[in-house]
Amino acid sequence: MRNVLVLSSGGIDSTACLSYYLSNGYSPYALWVDYGQVSKVPELKAVKAVTAHFSVPLKIIKVQGFQVILTKSGDEFRGRNLLLASIGFVRFLFLMV
Repeated sequence: MRNVLVLSSGGIDSTACLSYYLSNGYSPYALWVDYGQVSKVPELKAVKAVTAHFSVPLKIIKVQGFQVILTKSGDEFRGRNLLLASIGFVRFLFLMV
């Protein structure tokens, strides 16, 4: 099987990605990152339910030690996607070892 890592939030997009990769012969791993987001409690609950449903391994990483500067809407911070992608890339490299 081919390994693939999916950054997961428990939402529709990451759930669809897990389903897609499973149905196409991949062996997905889910990664959820706790960076202090406002929605972390319901997000973590959702991602645990999704990964349990699909029997997909879940890795949880907690990022701390930096100050988050939120956007005007107050629910995101600048550079969040870069942070998540970088963590996902490094974690995926460890899966391939």
